Amino acid sequence: METNYQSFAPPDPLESIPSSISHSGCSEPTTSTAQHSYRGFSTSIAAIFQDEEYAATDCCSLTCCGLIQSDRDRFLVTGVRPPTPCKRISVHFVLPLVLFFTAGLLAVHIPEHTFNEIACTAVVLMIVAYFMVQCYKGSLKRRFVRKQLLRTKYEMMHEGHSSASSQHTQDTEDENSDHGYKPEHHLGQRKSDLRCAHPCWMIGCYAQDQAHDDDEETDLKRPQTLCSWLYYWCFPSPLAGYHVQVCGSCAMAQEARELARILPPADRQIDYITMQPYRDYASGNKLSQLSWQLITWACIFVFVLILWCMIGPWYMKHVVIDNRASRHVFGWIDLGIFFLTWGEAIGLLFVFAKFLSKPEPSQLSVDAMIKFFAAGFCLSTFLAVVWQVFLGLLVQTIIVLAMAVAGVEAVDSPGTNGSSFLKNAFAQNPWTLMSASDFIDSVQHDHPIFALFYIFFATFILAAMVEELCKYYGYRMCEHPDLLFNQNDKSKQARGAAITMAMLSTAMGFTCCENLVYVFVYGGTSTQLEFSILFARSLFPVHPLAAALQSLGVVERDVEAPATTQTKSKRFWDFVILGPAILFHGFYDFLIVWLDYLGSGNWTRLESVGSFLVLSASLAYYIKMRRKQQQRLQRLDRAMNATSTTNVV
Repeated sequence: METNYQSFAPPDPLESIPSSISHSGCSEPTTSTAQHSYRGFSTSIAAIFQDEEYAATDCCSLTCCGLIQSDRDRFLVTGVRPPTPCKRISVHFVLPLVLFFTAGLLAVHIPEHTFNEIACTAVVLMIVAYFMVQCYKGSLKRRFVRKQLLRTKYEMMHEGHSSASSQHTQDTEDENSDHGYKPEHHLGQRKSDLRCAHPCWMIGCYAQDQAHDDDEETDLKRPQTLCSWLYYWCFPSPLAGYHVQVCGSCAMAQEARELARILPPADRQIDYITMQPYRDYASGNKLSQLSWQLITWACIFVFVLILWCMIGPWYMKHVVIDNRASRHVFGWIDLGIFFLTWGEAIGLLFVFAKFLSKPEPSQLSVDAMIKFFAAGFCLSTFLAVVWQVFLGLLVQTIIVLAMAVAGVEAVDSPGTNGSSFLKNAFAQNPWTLMSASDFIDSVQHDHPIFALFYIFFATFILAAMVEELCKYYGYRMCEHPDLLFNQNDKSKQARGAAITMAMLSTAMGFTCCENLVYVFVYGGTSTQLEFSILFARSLFPVHPLAAALQSLGVVERDVEAPATTQTKSKRFWDFVILGPAILFHGFYDFLIVWLDYLGSGNWTRLESVGSFLVLSASLAYYIKMRRKQQQRLQRLDRAMNATSTTNVV
């Protein structure tokens, strides 16, 4: 089977795009008012997650502080490749750590108190200044990309009439400066807008860019998808006429949406990290540069662990003076458990691949499985941690403040008869008050109804909904030629199997990272506990089953619906895709936590039986629904083959 390369083209920098592209991505100058009504952009800076078509780039802009999306936009606009991972690690981690340890050495080895304080303070100020300079340089680079994008759009709309003057400005302008700004080239984007869109110190306030008297623009603010509804519920905007910008994420999402409008798909078909065009590895079973880099970094990490197993015990014994006999040091047995954790994830993945190869193979390459696995391991995990921490702290703060106002009484510590009213503790000394989580735990012990509602929120919202959303958008963020090209040459069953396999790969990456955290962070006190945790979590593969439930809706939307002319709302598809997975995941966690609460924190046989029953019922439901879906896909394939035969005759 030959690969269709009609859509392929070299990913040239945006400056070299001819003005004719404006007819495919932008409107003509005479009818282009709506195309740059948001101070030079076609969509508002607050339009994040409003359109499912741009959900992947919107989510990438929020992940890792927008670093991945920023690199891609910069390459598409200016042709500048991002720094290598080694350079980034050296600049942003190694050098600050060297300065930090230098401050520690000075604090230990300078006996004179005054000189000790002066030296340590000087090094700490150097660290702060270093980070401030790096933030400033990064914001200048992002502003430069925003200016170049607007200027190129201006040239495209005016069909090159001002190319000479803009070329002179382009030659004299440097991305590390704010000079060379000309308002007419930036379609109403002011210098203050550029500074607020990409603030130097992480947070900025971007003036509202939507008209108040335009009904169409007001309708744009209405959330269209489940994720947009959740996002606007958490971050209502604008506040006092301004949109709060954190790390410039919304601005990067706006720029990515604009690039998607004015660039043809061929120029955007490149890897996010390496900027390698898809055409380089779309045919055959070649591994992409990104996959080789991921494998290389994994091997380097394993080598570091082996090196630590060789010298770690000696280092902890002779260099780090620690008389605690119970201190657990990562050793050879821990390394074996580390390999078992990875082996369990990869082994299950290949078992799923074997299961999904019937009746037709998914045709998803190993390269695609590596990338989707990495997306779940890195991107989905990052998003889940950020949102769980944010929502958890927000809810805990609200609960504690409500209890303080109501005068709820709680025991200060287990095993004591002392109790305190939270509002009195706030008034006396807020710094010595027990933590919010400890206070909530104490209240749960005495108020079962409150515990029921809090456990329901923690399991269904903080755990199930957040993690399933992050896994779904981890799948959406990862783009691969296997799911883009030659789709008409594949059967509906093969396309459905490929989508399911991609979502399972993302889920297994997420599971592997979560298992590593549970095994070595929460249970790293002994090898016996590490192995017990890994064994228990391996018996109940919740995340892969939840991803399989999600895949039923994704296959129905992307494979079945276009062939059957189904027209359903975007929010309906969100609930079809995410609803069963959230219900299963939430009920599974709720049952375990509630039974654990009733058993006073002791794992009982009832919890094991309950977990097994929920998992078995969900698996049976998935198998039944997948069989029905396979039958529908077979009918579509037969109808498509019959139509093709008729056309040939």
